[in-house]
Amino acid sequence: MTTRILSFLFVACCVLFAGTSLEAQRLGIGGFKLKKIGAAFGQDQDMLGDMSANYFISTAQEGALERDYSQLNLDPSYVSSMICENPHLRLNLTWEHEQLSNLEFGTNLVLITGRIDEMSFRTPDYENHLRISQYSNEIVFEPTLGWRLGRGAFNLTGIVGGNLGYHWGDMSINGNVTECGDGIKLRSGDLASGCESIRVFENTNISTGISTRLFAEAKASFQIARRLEMGLHVRRGAGLRMAGGSRTQTTSLHSGGVSMAWVLR
Repeated sequence: MTTRILSFLFVACCVLFAGTSLEAQRLGIGGFKLKKIGAAFGQDQDMLGDMSANYFISTAQEGALERDYSQLNLDPSYVSSMICENPHLRLNLTWEHEQLSNLEFGTNLVLITGRIDEMSFRTPDYENHLRISQYSNEIVFEPTLGWRLGRGAFNLTGIVGGNLGYHWGDMSINGNVTECGDGIKLRSGDLASGCESIRVFENTNISTGISTRLFAEAKASFQIARRLEMGLHVRRGAGLRMAGGSRTQTTSLHSGGVSMAWVLR
């Protein structure tokens, strides 16, 4: 976490430098003029619609796993914990409409690093357990449209937007499980004939893929000397995540973070 905070501070310094460098040249696109150069740091929960072991395993690159997990049909009561964390860094340009100064168009580049999607399973007798973890990264392009209301140095902005991202990463599978002739199972109680308890540990790359989301955001901000803007935002949305040969998953987005921007004149 300390490293991420230091990274955000470094990016913030770069934003200030870029803002002062662009002060004399107000770029424009389609009736909008460049108004702010900023960065945001925050945490997402991009929860998958299907957090099952079978789905996670299906995202592994074809032929990469040593063992057959196709028979891993887990009772929901075996789920002992789950994690879904997505730290992100967003670099953004905010463009102000030339006639409607409250209307803002945003162009954002987002980097999600160290995303964790993890499920842990344990049988009631605690003899068998399995943890499946995905660690991935994503780079995202994100346009937004916002309407800003302000009083003095304080502003409230309502934002809608969408994004499209490319993701990649790896997956680990480890635990004590039961292996029978037809594959890996998670079993409670005495072993059936022809089955044995084994220790598994596998690590493999997952299939690359794309994600897309639609969202709404609320942002509160204040400006210092009409130049430096500091803000807080919350975001809710829904989307889709696709990876290789696995089935498309719905996602539910809950996000929040802090931001800063240099305001051009």
